[in-house]
Amino acid sequence: MQADELAGKSIGERLQVIRERTGKSRAVVAGLVGRSPDWLKQVEKGKIQTPRLPTLVRLAEALGVRDLAEITGSASVPVDLNRRAGHPAVEALREAIEEMPLTAGTSAPPNVAALKQSTDYAWNLWHNSPTPRSAAGALLPGIIRDARRAARTLDGKPRRSAYATLTSAYALAHQVLAWVSDTPLLWLVADRAINAAAHAGEPESMALGAWVLGNVWRATGREEDAYRLVTEAAALLSVIPVE
Repeated sequence: MQADELAGKSIGERLQVIRERTGKSRAVVAGLVGRSPDWLKQVEKGKIQTPRLPTLVRLAEALGVRDLAEITGSASVPVDLNRRAGHPAVEALREAIEEMPLTAGTSAPPNVAALKQSTDYAWNLWHNSPTPRSAAGALLPGIIRDARRAARTLDGKPRRSAYATLTSAYALAHQVLAWVSDTPLLWLVADRAINAAAHAGEPESMALGAWVLGNVWRATGREEDAYRLVTEAAALLSVIPVE
C-alpha cells in the first residue's frame, strides 16, 4: 500500500482502509483477535480508545501487515512481524515432535492419568509462570514422548485418553513455539495435533486440534479458512451435554 493513501489518517481509519483493501470483513478480523465486530467498528470510527500495542500487533497479523508503522503511522514503532526471536526451548521440543520411533519399546506404558495431570500442570505454568515458554517448554518433550508411547501400547478407552492428552500437549507446544520457531515446525505441530485428535474421537479434542490448525492457517494468510474451521469446531462443542 502506498504511504500517501494513509497520510493524515488516524489508527482506526488506517485499520479500516487496510481491512477493506485486503477484502476482509469486520467479523473475520475481529474474530481473529478475540473481539466482536462492533468493537472493531468502534475502533475504526475512533469512538473508543486506541488499542494497546499487543492488540495492535494481533490486528496487524490478522490483516497481513508486516510493519506495524503502516497501522500506527509512526516509524518510531518498528515492529517487524516476520522476525522470529528464537528460544532455548525450541530445539528440545523440535526433537520430541519430529522423532517417530518405529517401536514402542519394552517398558510398561506410562500412566495415562498421570500424563493428563502433567499436561494440565504444564498448561497452568503457561498461564501463570513469569517465564511461561521456559517452564512449559521444559516439560513438554517428555510429555509428548510418553503420551505417544502410551497411545501406541494401550487399547480401548485408555488409548483414546492418551491421544486426547497428546492433542492437548501438541496444542500447548504450538503456543510455546508460536513466534519463536519456523513455519514448517508449526505446520508439523498442527498436523500432529489434528491426527491425535482424530484418534481420540471426542469433540473436545477435535475442537482443540482444529484450534491449533486454525492458528497456523491464520498466521500463513488463510484467515477465511481459519475462521471456517474454528466455527465448525465451536459447533462441535455446542452439542456437548452440560453436566
